[in-house]
Formats: sequence, structure tokens, C-alpha cells
Amino acid sequence: MFFKKLIKIPFIVTLLMVTTTASAETPTMSQLADMMEAIKGYTLDVKTTENYMSAMNEMADLAKAKPAVLDSLKAKSKDKDFSVKELSKEMESHPEFSAILKKYNLTGNDFVLIPGAFMQAAMISQASPDMAKMMGATTNPANIEFMNKNRDSLMPKMQAGMQRWSALSGE
Repeated sequence: MFFKKLIKIPFIVTLLMVTTTASAETPTMSQLADMMEAIKGYTLDVKTTENYMSAMNEMADLAKAKPAVLDSLKAKSKDKDFSVKELSKEMESHPEFSAILKKYNLTGNDFVLIPGAFMQAAMISQASPDMAKMMGATTNPANIEFMNKNRDSLMPKMQAGMQRWSALSGE
């Protein structure tokens, strides 16, 4: 399912583990590499991250108020590729979610990559120096600096938003 895949992405990337998705698919190494490369190339900033959190909360409100909206996106994306491109395309092609993305000046790509970049930077910025050095090769250094500067103000908001999505998906 689309949102379960989207929620799993940060954990797949940051932990470098293969997990299963709601539809019992396992991302291929190629798909993981695609996601990792896209996240490494993505640079977080405060405004876009805050816009993401606002959009995520508005989407959660919409999905809670109108479960059919989320169900239609899940059904539409059930057999889709697990790639950044396909996940981004699904977000931008869904009328209600696309409108929310536009409202907050976000792209589908932003919506797909921000959680992974954010969680990856959070983990690496708190890791031991040796672990951070090892994992840092797969991470955008600007995102680690971003996390070090903004963790206290942004982490609670990001965690709350992800918990809302998890509650919607029954996780």
C-alpha cells in the first residue's frame, strides 16, 4: 500500500535493511539504491520541511475525514513500482493530495524524499563518530548539519506527523 511504503522508506534507507511492504513486496536492491541515491541528492531546508509537516497533517485530516480518498490512492498504487519516480507520480496525480502539495509549495518528490532524508540525517547526527563516518558516505552532509541545527524544533513535529499516518494505516 502506498502510504505504508512511504512510511517504510525512511526506515529502509536509514537502517539499510530490507523490509516488507503492505502488499508483501520486498524492495529490490535496485529500488533501495534508487531511493538512497535520491535521498543523498536531496537537501533539507526549514521552510520545505515545515511545509511538508503541514501538508502531511492536512492529508491525514483529509484521509481521516474521507477514508475513501486514502483508499482510492492505496488501490491505485497497490501494484505500482516502489521507485521514487512512481511514488512521486502517484502523489502528484491524486487530485486531493496534489492540491495539498500545491498549497504548501511541495512536489511529489519532496513528499517522498523528506521523511527519508530527515530520518537518515537524524540517525546519523546522533550516531557514534565511527558509525556516523561509515553511514555518512550515503548521506547528504548538508542534511546532517541541518539536523544538528534544527533537531529540537523539528523532530517532535515530524514524529507526531508520522504517528498520525501510522494510526491511519493501522500500524
